[in-house]
Amino acid sequence: ISSAYQFVKWLQLQSKKGKSYECIAHNGSRFDFYLIIKAINEIDITCLNNLQFRGLSVIGMEIFSNVFKDSCCFLTNSLNNLCKNFKITDGKITEFDLNGEKITNEQLCFYKPHLDVREFINLQYTDNEFWRIYLEYCYRDCSSLMKIWNEFSKCANSLVASMNTNLLAKCRVSCSNT
Repeated sequence: ISSAYQFVKWLQLQSKKGKSYECIAHNGSRFDFYLIIKAINEIDITCLNNLQFRGLSVIGMEIFSNVFKDSCCFLTNSLNNLCKNFKITDGKITEFDLNGEKITNEQLCFYKPHLDVREFINLQYTDNEFWRIYLEYCYRDCSSLMKIWNEFSKCANSLVASMNTNLLAKCRVSCSNT
C-alpha cells in the first residue's frame, strides 16, 4: 500500500467525521497530485471533484471535501528562494553533512537510486543517519511551505480587502487555484 493510498484513506475517514483540509503542495501539479489521483482510482473515483488542469498540470482538485492546490500557481519560484524572500529562518535545507560528507538536497533525494520503495523505506533501520537527515529535510520543506503559504494568504487577502471588502468574499486565496 502506498503512502498516497494511506493518505487518501485517512482523508476519507476524516471526511466521515466532518473534517476537511486545504492541502498545499509546492509544484504538486507535476508529480504529487498524480500520485494522489492514482490512489483515488484504487479507492473511489467518485470522490474526486473539481479536477482542474492547466495544460497537463493538475492545478487543483477536491477529494472528500478536501481542497488540493499547487502553491507554485501563486508563488512561481523555488521553495528555497521563497524561504529567503519570506525570511523563513528555519526554511528549506539545501546542504547536509552525511557521515562526514557534504551533500546537496538533490543528492539526498536521489540517495541510492537503485533501491525500490521498500528498500528505501528500510533505510530507516539500516542507515539511521541518512533517515534522520531525510526526515528533517521533509519536515522542514513542509513547515516552511506552511509558513510561506500562511503569510502569502494573509497578505493577498489583506490587499484584496483594502481594494473592496465585498470582493474578498469571492477573491480570497482559498477561493482560487491561480
